[in-house]
Formats: sequence, C-alpha cells, structure tokens
Amino acid sequence: MANLRPSLFVLLWMICASAAGQYFPGASPLDQKLLPGLLAELKTAPPTKHRVQTLLQVASLYLYRTKPHFDSTLYFLDQAGVLAQRLKDKEGFQEQVLLRANVHFERKEFEKPKKLIALTSDTAKIKLVMRIGDYYWSPVAYRNSPQDLPLLDSALKYCEWAFNMSVLHRQPDKTQQAAERIWYISYLYTKFGKLDRAQQVFNDFLKNHGSAPGYSRAAMYMELAANARSRSDFGEAIAYCIQAQQNLTDSPYDRYRTFLQLGQMYGAVKEWEKSIDAYKSALANLSKAYTKKESDNWTIINRIIRYQNVLGRNKESDAYFRQCAQAFPREARQDSMYYFATLGENLRADKDYAQAENYLLRAIELIPPYYNTVLAEGEMYLNIIRFYVEWEKFDKAGEYVSRLRKIHRYEPTEYWSGIHLLEYKIDSAKGAFLPAMRNYLRGKHIEDSLEAKSKMAEYRNLEVKYQTEKKEAALLLREKDIQLLNQNADLLHQRVIVSEQESKLKEIELDGARLAAQKKEADLELKDQNIQFLNEQAKLQEAELAQQGVIRNIIVVFIVLVTTIAVLLFRQFKAKQNSEKLIAQKNTLLQHLVDEKNWLLKEMHHRVKNNLQTIVSLLESQSAFLKNSEALSAIQDSQHRVHAMSLIHQKLYRSDNMTTINMAEYLPELVRYLDKSFDLGRYIHFQIHVNEIYLDVSKVIPLGLIVNEAVTNAIKYAFARSLEGNIISLSLTADEHKKVSLTISDNGMGLPADFQSHRQAGLGIKLMRGLTEDIEGQFSIHSDGGVIVRIVFGADYPLSATTGVGRESQKLVQV
Repeated sequence: MANLRPSLFVLLWMICASAAGQYFPGASPLDQKLLPGLLAELKTAPPTKHRVQTLLQVASLYLYRTKPHFDSTLYFLDQAGVLAQRLKDKEGFQEQVLLRANVHFERKEFEKPKKLIALTSDTAKIKLVMRIGDYYWSPVAYRNSPQDLPLLDSALKYCEWAFNMSVLHRQPDKTQQAAERIWYISYLYTKFGKLDRAQQVFNDFLKNHGSAPGYSRAAMYMELAANARSRSDFGEAIAYCIQAQQNLTDSPYDRYRTFLQLGQMYGAVKEWEKSIDAYKSALANLSKAYTKKESDNWTIINRIIRYQNVLGRNKESDAYFRQCAQAFPREARQDSMYYFATLGENLRADKDYAQAENYLLRAIELIPPYYNTVLAEGEMYLNIIRFYVEWEKFDKAGEYVSRLRKIHRYEPTEYWSGIHLLEYKIDSAKGAFLPAMRNYLRGKHIEDSLEAKSKMAEYRNLEVKYQTEKKEAALLLREKDIQLLNQNADLLHQRVIVSEQESKLKEIELDGARLAAQKKEADLELKDQNIQFLNEQAKLQEAELAQQGVIRNIIVVFIVLVTTIAVLLFRQFKAKQNSEKLIAQKNTLLQHLVDEKNWLLKEMHHRVKNNLQTIVSLLESQSAFLKNSEALSAIQDSQHRVHAMSLIHQKLYRSDNMTTINMAEYLPELVRYLDKSFDLGRYIHFQIHVNEIYLDVSKVIPLGLIVNEAVTNAIKYAFARSLEGNIISLSLTADEHKKVSLTISDNGMGLPADFQSHRQAGLGIKLMRGLTEDIEGQFSIHSDGGVIVRIVFGADYPLSATTGVGRESQKLVQV
C-alpha cells in the first residue's frame, strides 16, 4: 500500500506557491491592476514609511508579472532602500532586501542572495535563510533526480540555521516551518533509498533540537515513524506512533496524521481491524484539518472498504460506500479516481468482474497528471493487477506489472512483497515456472521477514507499554513521597505558627499595659484640647456670621448686575433681529430692481437690434431703385456697417452677460455675413484665428466696424475675380498685459507703391483710423504680399471667463 505523507506534500505545495509569484515578503498576492494607481500615488506621496511600502508593492508587481521586468524592480527597490535608511525604517529596509534576493532567485543567481544575509536580522533573516535552503532541495523534489542528492546537505545546513534562529527569537510558526523542511529533506533521502542518511538526519535533529520549543512533537514522531516504515522496521514505527499519540494536542492536523500513519502501519502487518479503526479516526479529523478540495477523503475510504472486504464483510462495505457517497461529494479529479476504484473493489468482492473492470479502468483514466505517482498511478495499477489475477486475466495483469515497475523504484519492502507474489501467480499461469518460483521465494522471504518484524513490533509495543507503566508507577511513588514531604512541611509550619502566636500574645499583654498608661495621659491632654477647641469654635462662628453677611450683600449686587446685563443683551438681540429683517427686505428689493434692470437692458438691446435691422431693410429697399453704381455701393457699405452693430446688440440680448461680447463667436459670424452678402462663391477663402476673448461693448462696436471696413475693402479691391487661391486672414489675440491685437490681411495686389495712408486715405481708412482712436488704440496699414491692417489697444475688462489672457480658440473658417 502506498505511503501517504500529507504534511510534506502540503509543505511542498506552499513553497511552490510562494515561489510562483506571491508578493514576498507579504501576506497576500497583489493584483496587477493596482499598478497604475500605485504609480500615480507615488507622484504625490510624501517621504514616509507608507511611501516605502508603496515602492515595495510596485517593485513586487514588476517582478511577479507574466514576464518579469527586473530593471524596473531594482529601480523601485533602490528608491525604497534609500528612503527606508533615511527614515530609519528597519522593517521596510529588510523587506526590500528580501525582494532583491527574489530578483536574484528569479534570475537563477543563487550565490548572490547569500551576500544579502548580512543586511537582514530577526524575522527577515529567518525568511531569507529558509528561502535559500528551499532553492537547494527543490531541484531534488521537482526533477525527481538522484543526481541532485548532494544539494540536500546544503539545504539541510540552511534549514537548521533557520530553525536555530527561530527558536532564539521565539517565533513558533517559523520554528515549525523550518522543522518541516528538515523532515522533508529526510524524506527525500528515504525516497531515493538513502535510509541511513535519512535516519541520521532525524537522530541529529533529536540530539540537537529535541528539547527546543516551538514545533509539533507529534508531527516529529510521525515523520520518524514514516522513516522507520520505509526501512520496514514496523516495531520502531509503531513505537514512534505511540509516542506521537502521547504528544498529541488539540490540533486536528496532528491527530489526522497520527491515525493515518497508524492505519498504514497496521495495514502493512495485516492487522486489518486495527488498521480500519485507525483509518476511521483519521477520516473523522481530516475535514477539520483540510478544506474539502485539499482532502484525501476517498483515498482513506478506499482503504477502509478494501480491508473490510479482506475480512469478508462485503455487505458492510456496500452500506459504508453508500453512506460515504452522500457524506463526501467528489470535488476534485483525485476524488473521482478513488471513488471509481472503491466502487470497482466492491464489485470485485461481489464477483461482478465485468462491471468491476469498467470502473477500475475508469479510475486509471482519471489519474491526475500532477498528482504524486506513489499515491495515485502505482496504487491504481496495483488494484487492477490484483483484480486481473483474481479474474485469471494474467496477460492483462502482466501489462500493468510492467507499467508498475517503470514508475516505482524506492517503495517500502512490504510493497514489493505483494508485487512478487502477484508476479508468481502470473508466471505460473503462463507456464514460466522458474521466474514464478523466483518471485514466490522473494515474496515469501519478504513476507516472513515482515512477520518476524511484526512480532518484533508486538514485543516493542509491550516494551513501550511496560516502560510507560513503569514510569507511571515511579511517578505515583514520587507523588506520594512529595505528598508526605508536604505534610511534614505543613506540620513544621503549623508549629512555627503556634510559637509565633504565643510570643505575639505576650507582646500584646505588654502592649495593653502600656496602652492603659498612655490612655490616661491622652485623656488629660484631650480635655485641654477640648477646651481650646470650644474657644476656637466660638471665634470661628463669629467670623462665619460676619462673612455670611458680606457674601449675602455680594450676591444681591451680582443678581442686580446679571439682571441688568440680561435686559440689555435682550434689547440688543431684538434690535439686531429687526435690523436683519430690514436688511433682508432691502436685499430682496434690490435684487428685484437688478432683475428688472437686466430685463430692461435686454429689451433695449432687442429693440435697438430690431431698429438697426429695420434700417438695413430700408437701405436694401432703397438700393432696388438706384441705378448709380457708386450710390448703390455706398448703400451696401452702410448696410454692412449697420449689420455689424446690429449683430452686437443681438449677442447682448441673447446672453446673460450684458456688458461683454465673446469675440470668438462674434467675429466669425460677422465674416460669414459679409461672405454671403458679396456672393463670393469659391474664389475667396477666409482664415479666422480668434482667441476666446471677452470685450466691453464700447470696444466691440468700433472693432466690428473696423473689421467690416477692412474685409469689405479686401473683397472689393484686393483680388482679380478670375484668380484662385485668394485668402483673407483675420486674427485676434491678447497677451498677459491685456494688450489686444487685431490683424486683417490678404494675399492680393497690395497697396500702390507710392501710397501714403495720411494723404491718400479714403473714407474707409479714415473711418478705421477714427474708430481706432475712439478705443485709444494704434492703427497701421502696409503692404507685405498683400495689405495688412493691424490695430493694437488695451482692454479694461477680464479677457476671459477663466484666465487673464484668454483661452485660445483656433477657428479656421474657409469659404
């Protein structure tokens, strides 16, 4: 039967999980989704211990990702180390050392972490030393290769170092972890047939650490029992099991392992009833020791039912199987494997071989690829070999014997006894009598040896029992001696107490005489003191009467003052209430007046806009009757000027702000109007770059007229109508000094070479210059690849609703 070692496999699983990407050091893994938030936090985090922890978390996320980023990890670890040293954060500094060691482990640089041990202390040093030991023994466990066995000596050195430090610093959890690693190293020696070396590891542990606190004695004795069983020394193994029982605590884990080992030992020596009882006790503690997904419920149930069938209790096995099927659901692949193996075993016992074969083969198909072969594959093969031999399907049995020999090299002796005897039956059925005789002799030799050792086990059990009873008798005798000595001590103590009481009585009598004399003297003194006290009391009463009169007068004056102050405060409070009501009424009235004023202003702007639109309509009607082109042009110019002013009033009455205009909206709308008025088609394009600038109405009206004049002149005189690529540009910008610059330019013919703006200026230029002076600005016009008109002026109002300069709104309008 396979040898279950749950503590060591759980230990191996925990170490694998730790090495596979958890935040080390740390209590739980971190989600990679946290990385952006942690990086953002570092930008504003002050230099505190919390920042050190954040740096360590970021470093761990870069290290434990699908593809580690070692440079980023070391970058943040360097920052964490420097800051931790400056803050004298010992814990943070040592955590960054541990993470740095993990970087070396991930890079397969196993010598570098040893140099970091000197930088750690206490818990951090224990973790690092234990981790180095793990990296020495893990190749032996993972690769299952005997060539790596020399690494175990180095692993043992570091694990013992960690054990000693954890005992010194009184850290029981680390002590237990280090002890389990030492025991696991002993198991690896046993697994690869180095039984003497495995026993030496345990002997050295008992010699050096047997009395050390902090680890489970029961767990240690169970590992010793497993080691003894590997050497087929069942007497010693059962003795160790008994010692484990004597050291059991309330830990379900230790109780489960102890009864499990006992079940294995009794099964190996064919004590079926004892084995069944021990396995049932182990099953009762299993659910408390592990979660369901990690348990071996069906592994143990399989053994209980198999041994009951050996005893001929088939019906009991069927009932027990149905009971367990309801109590223990199959949550993992391993559960289903042992479930079908157990079902096949029951059908075999009932001689239903065809159905039994189906379930046993199904169990073999469910062998998990990750599960230990000794626990699963070998046991399933052994089950079906027994089945085929009983069914007399010897060829099929021989196939599985071949498979079994390929995967088992380091199994216990009693395991091979069963295989040899099965091979004897297979060879006999095939007529290979010489191999059959050889296997029979080997199997019987091992069986006889086991029987002898079983008797030795009984002898050692009796010896242990005798030694135990002897020790208990010695303890009872010692307890009686101690009770007698305690009684004698009590008698002596009572005599001492009596003599002390007699001496105290004599002293009390002498004290009584002294007290009587002192009492007489005290009575005389007391009389004198009473006379003096009465005199002083009379004087005090007179003083108290005088003081009470003064206090009464003071209280009367105080009450009058308090009443006066209260009346004054009440009058002041009422006056304040009345003034607050009056202020509130006035505020309401003022708000009403402000609302009414705003409404009137909007109405006024609306009517002004309507009046200006009426003027535009009248001018347009008048232009229909004009034949003179100059008069018609003048009428159109007037229309445009009036519309420019009308557009301003339209913006004002539609806006909540009655004093300023957003130029980024007004100027593009004005240009689009001029474009439609002149019906330019596609031969002139407008480019408008206007910042979002808010200007007072007094500035906007002149600016609108200036833009109207400049754009109208450019449309009329700058371009030949047949040409393409004609562009008129308009820009409005402001600087931090509230200086606003308006530029209108074109890429047309430009001004004449002899043009002088002061002497040859027409109405439009004079109008633009005059309007510029109205807003106290500077006007300039010149040619440079076309005509450029520029006006610079100061703005009294804020240029933007958000900033002093104005948020740029680059609007490009092409018509």
